[in-house]
Amino acid sequence: LAADLKMTLPAGIQDRILKAPCTPVRLTAPSREVLRKVVDRRSFELFRRAGLTVESDVAQRVVPSWLLEHTSTRTIRTIFSDIRKYRALCLDAGHFASEEAFKDGGTGGGKSTFDFDKLWEDKKSGEYQSVVHLADHERAELLIELSELVPDELPHVFTISALVQDLESSATRVVDLNFWDNASNPVERWRVGFTDLPNKRGKFRDQVLEFLDSDAHAHPAIVSKRPIPGFDGGQPREDKRLVKLQAGRALIQLLHAGGRAVHAADEDWARLWLALQFCRERQDAPGFKDWRQQRRFLTEAAGIGELAQLVVPTEVPEVEDLQTEDLPVGIENDEDVTRPMKPAEAPGAVPSPTPDANPLDSARILIGASGDQEVRWGLDRKAKPLLPNFGLLVSGDAGQGKTQIIKALIAEATDLGCPTVIFDFKNDYGGEFAERHGFTVVPLRDGLPFNPLKLPPKGKSGAQAIEHIYEVSGVLQASLNLGDQQKAMLRQGLERAYTQLGVPLREWVQPGAVPGPAMSEVVSAIEEVHEGKATGLVNRLGLLHGLRLLPSDADAPMTFEKVVDAKLVLAFHELPNDDALKRALAELVLIQLQAHMLRGGAPRALRRLLVFDEAWRAADSDRLIAIAREGRAFGVGLVTGSQFADDLSAELTGNLASKLHLYNSDAGQRRKVVQATMGTTSTKEARGLTQVLGKLQQFEGIFRNQQYGPFSRVRVKPYFERMEEAGASVAPSS
Repeated sequence: LAADLKMTLPAGIQDRILKAPCTPVRLTAPSREVLRKVVDRRSFELFRRAGLTVESDVAQRVVPSWLLEHTSTRTIRTIFSDIRKYRALCLDAGHFASEEAFKDGGTGGGKSTFDFDKLWEDKKSGEYQSVVHLADHERAELLIELSELVPDELPHVFTISALVQDLESSATRVVDLNFWDNASNPVERWRVGFTDLPNKRGKFRDQVLEFLDSDAHAHPAIVSKRPIPGFDGGQPREDKRLVKLQAGRALIQLLHAGGRAVHAADEDWARLWLALQFCRERQDAPGFKDWRQQRRFLTEAAGIGELAQLVVPTEVPEVEDLQTEDLPVGIENDEDVTRPMKPAEAPGAVPSPTPDANPLDSARILIGASGDQEVRWGLDRKAKPLLPNFGLLVSGDAGQGKTQIIKALIAEATDLGCPTVIFDFKNDYGGEFAERHGFTVVPLRDGLPFNPLKLPPKGKSGAQAIEHIYEVSGVLQASLNLGDQQKAMLRQGLERAYTQLGVPLREWVQPGAVPGPAMSEVVSAIEEVHEGKATGLVNRLGLLHGLRLLPSDADAPMTFEKVVDAKLVLAFHELPNDDALKRALAELVLIQLQAHMLRGGAPRALRRLLVFDEAWRAADSDRLIAIAREGRAFGVGLVTGSQFADDLSAELTGNLASKLHLYNSDAGQRRKVVQATMGTTSTKEARGLTQVLGKLQQFEGIFRNQQYGPFSRVRVKPYFERMEEAGASVAPSS
C-alpha cells in the first residue's frame, strides 16, 4: 500500500504524511442519494441565509438531477464545481439552462471556466509548508491583507480599514479593524491584539488586561500562537471554572465584553499566507470573484479556521456585566475580578476616522502625461491594483531629468505632510529647494545629527547591545575594508565602551533608557585593550574619529526618533571626497532607519519617504533592500535614482514596484530595460520598445508598474515647470 501511495500521491501530500504518520483511508464516491441530500441541504441553507421562503422542490429545479450525473466521479468537490459552472451559464442566459446547453460549454459553463477548487487543492499540495515561523508584525501584516480581500465575500461590508499600534507596557501589537458599508457608514469595529506572552507570573494575564483597557469602544479579540488557557478545543470553559486560572479573570472580561479569543499556531498562519497568495494570483481570472463569494473562500473554505473570524463582523448579543454572584464563593471582594468593565458599545456607536482621513491615504503623485492622459504614481489605499510597495527607481543619463522628477515627487509628497529624509550626495536638494519646502539641511561635515551607536529598537523586549555591536562592526568592516583581525579589535573596543557606560551586552534593555558611547570612547577603548597594537585600525577609523562625525548622546542635536518624523536633507557632499567614508555613514544611518521605520506600525499607506539619489553608493546594502522589501507594510516609500538601472542589485530593483526609465545613451542598458519590461528582446513589441528608448528626448521616458503595464510612454513634468505654474521662478538646472 505504501508503494502504491508513493506512486499515486503528489509529493506535497507524501511529505505531510511522512511528517505526521497516519492510517491511509481510501474514500469511495458518495451515492446518488447522498449527493442529492448534500446539495439540497446546502441549497436550503443558502435560501435561509438570504431570508427566502421556498417550496420543497426548489432545489430540484436549481440543481437538476442530470447535473449530479454529469461528472463521472461524482465527488462532492467536482459536483459543486459543476454547479458553479451551471450557475454562471444560467446567469448569462437569464434562465435555467438545459442539459444540452451545459454540455455544449456555453458562456460561463463547461471547460471555459476555471476549476478553482482543483487549483486551490493543487496549490496546497504543491506549496504548503507545515511550519512557518512569523514574527508578530508579519502576522499583523497578513491579517491586514486578509481584511482587504474579505469584503468581496461579505455582502453587508464594502471595505475594511486597518490601523496598527503597539501598546507600551507589554508591547502588544494591535490591529484596529473598522468595517464600512457602501455608504461609508461604520458597520462594526474590532481590535485584534497579538498576545503571545507565556502564561507565567501573570505575563499573559497582564497583557490581556492592558489590551482590554486600551480602548473600550471596539469589540476586543486576542490571537495567540500559544494555546489559550481555559479554552478547550477553541471553546471557553464556564466562568466558574475559568476564573480559577491565572489568566481566567482577564479572559472572562474579554468574553463578557463580546470578545473573541483565537489560538492560531504557525500552521494556521502558513495556510493564511497561502490562501492570500492564491487570491492575489487569481484575482483577475474570469469567475474568480463569483467563486469566492459563493464559496466564501477566505472566511470558510480555505481551512483557515478560527483566524477568519477575526475579520468577519458578527452581531454580538448584549450580555450583562459579570456579577459578583456569578463567581465562586470566597472571591467576591477580589478587586481584579469585580472592578467595573468598560462597556462594549454597539457597533458604529463611536465615530471612527474615515479611511481617507490622512491625505497620504489618497496620494496619487503626478509623474507627467501620456498624450492627453495624466500618469500618476498611485499610492492611495483604494488603487486597483494596489502596488506591492511604495518603491520607485528613476534611471537615465545625466541631464535627462532624474533630479527634476525626484524633486517634483518630493515636493508633492511633503505638501501632503509626508516626513522625508534625503541622502544628498551632489548638493541637489539643499539651498532654495530645502528652504521652499521646509527641509532642515544637516551638513555632515559637522557630524551626524544623532549618535549612531545608540541602540536602535529591535523588538518588543527592547534591544541587545551585542547585536548592535556586531551590526556596526560588520558595516564598518565592509565600508572601510577592515581585515578580520581589525574587525575583532573594533568589536572588542565597542564591547568595552558599552560596558564602561554600564550597558549590559547580552541583556534585553529599552534603548531609550541606556546611553550610547561616542566614537572617541570606542577608539580609547580599543587602544586600552590592545596597547598600541591597533594603530592600523585607528588609522582606518581616522576620519570618523578625527572629524568627530559620530557624536556622543550629549553632543547629538537630536534623537533618531526626531529624524524619522522630520524633513531632513543629509548633506553628504560636504564630506571629504572619500567614497568609503560616505558609504560607512550612509550604512550607519540605514541601520537606524530600518529599525525605526519598520518598528512604527503597519498602516499599509504611505507615511514616510526615503530618497536615495546616487543609489549606486548603497547598491547592495542589505538594509536598503530590507526597507524596500518591507516598506509597504510599514508605510515607507523609497525613491532611488541612478544613471544605470543595473547599478542597483537585482534584489533591490525587484522590490521597487514602479520604474521610470529616461533616455540612456548606452545601447546595452536600453536592451536590459527592454528585457526587464517585456521579458524578451526578440518580439515585435520588444523591438518597438527598443526603438522608443533610443529616440527619447529630455524629460521623456517610460513608466511602468502594475497600474501601467507593460509600460506607458510619458513626458515627465519637471520640478521647475511645476514651480512656474505655482508662481515661483526656478531655473531648469536647479
